[in-house]
Amino acid sequence: AERQHSQEPSFQLISCDVARQYELPVLKKLGVRAVFDKRLSFRVFGVVDEGSKKSTFYTWSELDGRCGANVICSMLFEYLTKNMSLWGQSSTVALQFDNCKGQNKNHTVLRLLAFLLLVFPEELHTIETHFMIPGHTKFSPDRHFAFLRNTLRQRELYSPQHVIETVRSLKGECASHWLDDIARMDRMSFRDWTAYLSQIFE
Repeated sequence: AERQHSQEPSFQLISCDVARQYELPVLKKLGVRAVFDKRLSFRVFGVVDEGSKKSTFYTWSELDGRCGANVICSMLFEYLTKNMSLWGQSSTVALQFDNCKGQNKNHTVLRLLAFLLLVFPEELHTIETHFMIPGHTKFSPDRHFAFLRNTLRQRELYSPQHVIETVRSLKGECASHWLDDIARMDRMSFRDWTAYLSQIFE
């Protein structure tokens, strides 16, 4: 897939993964250690364009939804529909995922990709899916998650929105070579793709 990407302008190679769970707030400047009964968990879904080597991050908290097929499909739909106009007509898109069945390797994700081909026949010619071998070594999203983790490590973080503002403030500095954008997803952003697509595909 990487060789084909370098040879064909209409071929788009995209790698996707979910980062480890973060917890907020992160308070480093307090003189005493802050103790919380429960901190807010939030997740990051990373999409790396292997052509530009830049990533788009989508974040959401545990209050917005579980990390399952519907959440992943909502973010895939957001990314692909936003970017397909930049790729030109009749693009072939190859998506690289890890082998997590609950998130990536399931009927809902595959049905969503088939749905996109039906709805956008002029923009999308083919969508390929490639799943990493279980126990695989790191791939592009893992490297970009490390960039993100190092960017946030020494900073105070109060909320998911504060994380987004902090990362965007660094986009023109240390993050310029790997970050395209970071966006917040909320409960209203997530659709029940499993129920909807089951009405279209058996």
